[in-house]
Amino acid sequence: MPDAGGQWPASNELLIPEAERAKTVFDAQVDTVTCAVKAQQDATVKQDQAMTVMYNAWSTANRDADASNLAKFHDTMTTLAIGSVDRARAGAELVQKASAALVTLYTGVLALVFSVTNNPLPPRGVLAPVFLGLAVVLSTAYIAYLEPTTGYNPAPTPVLGPEPKALERLNTIITTAGDIATRRSVFLRASVVALGFGLAYIVLPFITFSTGTTPPANAAGTAAAWPTPTAGVPLELNKILYDAQVKEAAAARAVTTAPSRTTTCQCSWGPSCSAAHPSSSSRASPSTPPPPGDPGARRAPNRPVLSPCQPGSSAA
Repeated sequence: MPDAGGQWPASNELLIPEAERAKTVFDAQVDTVTCAVKAQQDATVKQDQAMTVMYNAWSTANRDADASNLAKFHDTMTTLAIGSVDRARAGAELVQKASAALVTLYTGVLALVFSVTNNPLPPRGVLAPVFLGLAVVLSTAYIAYLEPTTGYNPAPTPVLGPEPKALERLNTIITTAGDIATRRSVFLRASVVALGFGLAYIVLPFITFSTGTTPPANAAGTAAAWPTPTAGVPLELNKILYDAQVKEAAAARAVTTAPSRTTTCQCSWGPSCSAAHPSSSSRASPSTPPPPGDPGARRAPNRPVLSPCQPGSSAA
């Protein structure tokens, strides 16, 4: 071994032969190199072990996080898929409740506005309850009508790996829930349309459609009403007064309902024709003398004379 100064002792100082001394030095050098190499190898092994432990911990944490995330995703999507069935049923029940409430309100309003004798309900008033009842029937058919299911296999497709397996199971759940929620969905959509038509037709009984004809009116613009007996008048006087009022109302109604005739005067008198010929609406009698200057004066006495204001006559 080297001395305190780091030098190998001389062989003559230890009285050791040169060959033995060289062998001893070589063995010592080999031991030194071996210790250095071993120490380096041990440090490398420890570093590799530390990296391996750290990688294993990271891989475990990452795998656990992925598994937890996959579980949450699976549970969330499963809840949404199953909830679609409940939401569809809630929609159908909403249509039922809305239709029933509208029918109740509609019948109450009709009872206040219309009556059997004085103000009957027009035929178009039945359209709203018909469509509202149809909405109730269709929404009930969506909920309560059952159909047989045959040939249905909800098993997922077999795959390898935890994530592909979870996704296949999730797709199976979503498909099954979607089939349950959308079966007979045509009834639910039709019930919503019927509810819309029923709501739109609610106002029909309260709308008056003009037919283009107006009833006849008197000079006041309305037909004369029949009189009623006057209270507080003696019976004999009331009878006389009531008979006179009835005759007056009858005459007014006769004038109101009588057809009006208008004859256009084409004679030479112009606007004063009606004053000059008071009987222009009827043929003159043969015995009635015509006015002076009338062309009928030159006619034979035994022939009827036409007034110049009657159709078919002509002025001189």
